[in-house]
Amino acid sequence: MKRTGIVEDISFFKHKVLASKRPSFADLPPATQEKIIQHNHLDLELYRFAVALFEETLREQDDDFWLELKEFKENQEHKLATFGECADDAMQYGGWLCDDESRQKQVQRRSARRKEFEQRLQEGSDAQVLSFVQQFVRASWTPRYW
Repeated sequence: MKRTGIVEDISFFKHKVLASKRPSFADLPPATQEKIIQHNHLDLELYRFAVALFEETLREQDDDFWLELKEFKENQEHKLATFGECADDAMQYGGWLCDDESRQKQVQRRSARRKEFEQRLQEGSDAQVLSFVQQFVRASWTPRYW
């Protein structure tokens, strides 16, 4: 896609990887697997065609392509090592963390801040409340995907 000009930057991060508890296809009961296969046979046919086309395109590539691919993989590994595996870990993307345990700890911290805010609202003077509200809003407001 990069070589054809469709996409300029093909680097990537995982995003919203929150499905760690979702069962895999192999974990589903055989009857459910069969229904999925029946209802998705055209999708599977299209997928197989795309895989064959992709493999044919790879076979047609010159040596420069394979060098470029190697460099891309090295750059991607460096980015992942430097910035983390998942875009959601960064605060500008919501800081929701891809790791379930880390995400739950963060939710608990946010909940504790909210309770502290509510308590200070009940017991503080107007100036203290306003100051705390400003701090709370700045610290708590982050974009959410869900």
